Amino acid sequence: MIHLHHGSIVVKNRENQGTVFTVELLLGKKHYKNSEVTFCMEDNDKPEIDKEPQPVVNEEQPQLQPTTTASDEPTDDIVENTPSTVLIVEDNKDLVNLLKWQLEDTYDVDVAMDGVEGLKKMNKIHPDIVITDQMMPEMNGMEMMKRIRRDFRISHIPVIILTAKSDENDKTKAIKMGAKAYISKPFSKEYLMAQLEQLLAERQLFRERLWSQT
Repeated sequence: MIHLHHGSIVVKNRENQGTVFTVELLLGKKHYKNSEVTFCMEDNDKPEIDKEPQPVVNEEQPQLQPTTTASDEPTDDIVENTPSTVLIVEDNKDLVNLLKWQLEDTYDVDVAMDGVEGLKKMNKIHPDIVITDQMMPEMNGMEMMKRIRRDFRISHIPVIILTAKSDENDKTKAIKMGAKAYISKPFSKEYLMAQLEQLLAERQLFRERLWSQT
């Protein structure tokens, strides 16, 4: 629940004093993506227009009819669904351009050129999913994965790792570290899109189940 609200939790153990849990949540809703916000109005919250007192009617005054204007409709909290955001973390510009060309018709795409920039953008835009190369300067994909899983604010975001290697040990290591998929180059657009659709569908199902329990 804390992850869904882009909050953080810190746990401190104090000897002979117990454990302290510190939870931080941002105020308002500006930090949410449109796809993370839903609007629901219960029947007992609807404006009771029909129950408003009617004006006094006599022979000299015609009966006034209640009217409904656009301002009476609850529009501020209604947010339309928007495309999921995919963050590409890749230092090869040719591959970045190829991925953007393949994905931009379906998703909102942002780019970071290495793991350091990738972590900064993740905390800034909170993408729905991350595609990262394994081998990069400054910080490679594996090291970035470690830091993602240690950060409560972004640890819930699924990560797909791209690699030119086909070593089973590297694949096993990446999956154990929390990668949701490990794709060897070259790969087809259809395979990558299928992985994205599956992971995003699983994440949406998790959200719906979580909200239904609150």
